[in-house]
Amino acid sequence: ALFPALAALLHGTSGMMVRRWSGLAPLPLFQIYTAMVGIAITTIILTGGWFMATPELTPIIPSLWEFTLLSLIGLVSMASTMTLTQALRLAPPSLISPLLYIKIVWSSIIGYIIFDYIPSFRTVTGATLVISAGLFVWWHETRNNKIQPSVTK
Repeated sequence: ALFPALAALLHGTSGMMVRRWSGLAPLPLFQIYTAMVGIAITTIILTGGWFMATPELTPIIPSLWEFTLLSLIGLVSMASTMTLTQALRLAPPSLISPLLYIKIVWSSIIGYIIFDYIPSFRTVTGATLVISAGLFVWWHETRNNKIQPSVTK
């Protein structure tokens, strides 16, 4: 439970940082900084794994097919990050967050198609609660007209 909570905390912090600093740099620069930080952190972790001879953290050279898939993941991730960053520049996180719950639905669909995985009843129940709570907050905020989209360059 530590890693999902940490991921949620970091994702929320990232959204607030993008929103706060949106006027300071153009969109591609945000992407470059994000990539540089990710590369630095990954390099530190993999170097430590290499020196400690940890098999899970020791870098391996991917095959051509694996490299192609990794490149595709990188391109899709870049497009996702850039669109999310632009969305957070134009609207507050409380308006964008409910749309992020679509990831739960798509993850389930892709998990079924690729891995033939059917989510358990507990997973579906938990996802339903999370999505419902998020949509309720969104509905409440929009009903009270607290959400004001911003206009940036």
